[in-house]
Amino acid sequence: MEQTSLEVTPTHTIYRFQGGQVNLTVSFFTPAFPKDLDTLSRPVTYLTVSATGEGDHELSILIDVDPVIAVNSSDER
Repeated sequence: MEQTSLEVTPTHTIYRFQGGQVNLTVSFFTPAFPKDLDTLSRPVTYLTVSATGEGDHELSILIDVDPVIAVNSSDER
């Protein structure tokens, strides 16, 4: 799919893609609210994926994260 736009705000990053007659929107939300330290301390980014298009389409999305993000250095288990 071809990336058609990118929007970055303080809490969201939104990518839009198009391939054929399918439009895909992927939104990353990080709850970085300075006045809410409990929420700010969460090591989480929320992901929302939505797709629209004309006609019938089958859509498959693979979400993959490299396990190295959970260690201090790449030689750790």
